[in-house]
Amino acid sequence: MKNKRSSKKKGVSVAPKKNQPITKALAVVEEKPMQVAAVPSPHPILSAPDVDFRNSFVLTEKGNLFPIILEPFYSGATPVQKHFNGAEEILDILLQNRQTLFGKNSLLINERKEKHLEWLGVFNFDAILFDFRDIIYPKLYLAFITVPKENYVNLFFRITDFFAFIKHPEARRMIIEVLNKAITENEELKKELQAKIGNTSITDFLEKMLCSMLNILLIMESYWQELPLFQKTYSETWGEYVKPMVIQKFVRNGDSLVAVEPTFDALRNTKKKKADKVIRTTEEDHLMGVSETVKGIYMKIKTELIKEDSSLQFNPKSIYISLRKDRNLAFFHLRKQSIYLVVMCAEKQVRKTIKHNVIKTLPDSVKKFWNGESAGIVIERADNVQEIIGLLKRIIKE
Repeated sequence: MKNKRSSKKKGVSVAPKKNQPITKALAVVEEKPMQVAAVPSPHPILSAPDVDFRNSFVLTEKGNLFPIILEPFYSGATPVQKHFNGAEEILDILLQNRQTLFGKNSLLINERKEKHLEWLGVFNFDAILFDFRDIIYPKLYLAFITVPKENYVNLFFRITDFFAFIKHPEARRMIIEVLNKAITENEELKKELQAKIGNTSITDFLEKMLCSMLNILLIMESYWQELPLFQKTYSETWGEYVKPMVIQKFVRNGDSLVAVEPTFDALRNTKKKKADKVIRTTEEDHLMGVSETVKGIYMKIKTELIKEDSSLQFNPKSIYISLRKDRNLAFFHLRKQSIYLVVMCAEKQVRKTIKHNVIKTLPDSVKKFWNGESAGIVIERADNVQEIIGLLKRIIKE
């Protein structure tokens, strides 16, 4: 199936002809009107997004990308699109220019070559991207590259079935095991990853990455016209976790250009509409949506500590509730099934007290973010909460 729709069936929109360019350069390339067959459609026609040539790079013969400002760099000639030689060429450009395209705090694994997830069958992906721009909340993306001849119907079912598959705990466990083995067997990759996560084990790091749905980075040479409809219809999966990026190659004045839209920086900064965004300003906001177990653990800790010292403050912020007495002593991150507690105490001292809850080693960069010696604790069970209360009481007295 090619990237077009038949106009014989009533109620189906028709995509642009294959040879029609889907991009326009701002103030550089003339915009050509989209050709759409005049057939009734239950949905509005969705035009492809503009590829801004200000987000363009010169592609050298060695495959390196160099950012340019197009207008001063060229004059006269209009860029002409030239198709990539398949998904392999796109992947080579991504791998060779990982820091340019995804930032210096990124790691990219060539899954097509390494085949760590080959056992997933139809669920396999081209690359695995770790994004550490936010050192506290790093993100994991499974990258899938599409080319103009891609069967988009099959693509839709592959990704949709993957969302159903990854919901199963056993599926996540298997992926964690495979990725952990793949990373530990690659000394260079292991060293680079360990430098970013500190003393945290790679297994613990991957478990944190896969505790929720994975992000899908959908890299397209030709924009998929129906994609916004799927994102709107399946808002909890496609709308939330599929991140589309268009990457195209052009020729101008003898040079090759690669244009990207949106940039990865813009893509990961995409915010929900204000009406959908949850703004937490009170303690009640943080407790909303968490399990009864989490709510009970938090209230028990708070009650016991207030009994010990009534001057303590539980200060709600947008992403945490801080425990204060003249200074911040701990930070409660309330999740649906657990509490991630950051305590302002050396890890060595924490391990002397905490025996039944998981302790997370924080990298130096994270300790700097919290402004001092600190450690993370994962609290999931109410029957082990007394040792947490004991540790916090000791920190308060110190």
